[in-house]
Amino acid sequence: MSKPDIRPVVRAALDKLAADRPTPNAALNYTIGGTIEEDVHAIESAAREAAIDHGETRLVSASTKLRRDYQSAEPDARTEYIRIQREAARCVKPHMRSR
Repeated sequence: MSKPDIRPVVRAALDKLAADRPTPNAALNYTIGGTIEEDVHAIESAAREAAIDHGETRLVSASTKLRRDYQSAEPDARTEYIRIQREAARCVKPHMRSR
């Protein structure tokens, strides 16, 4: 079992991984071929796709958790900041108000 990945997931990093997917090339290729090269390319591709899938899963999970936490918060807690700001605006000294 591998260690969990605790690095932050960033949309830009996932987009870069997706953009780095190889595109088929119809030109002649004079490199070493065979099963070794195919295995290397397959391993690189599998690792890239696994990283993209893992990152997408983590982003969706974080978004879902944030929405669930926000919806379960008490309405008073969500509007407390606005109430404090309005109250503070009313308590401003008269000489500090704009005329």
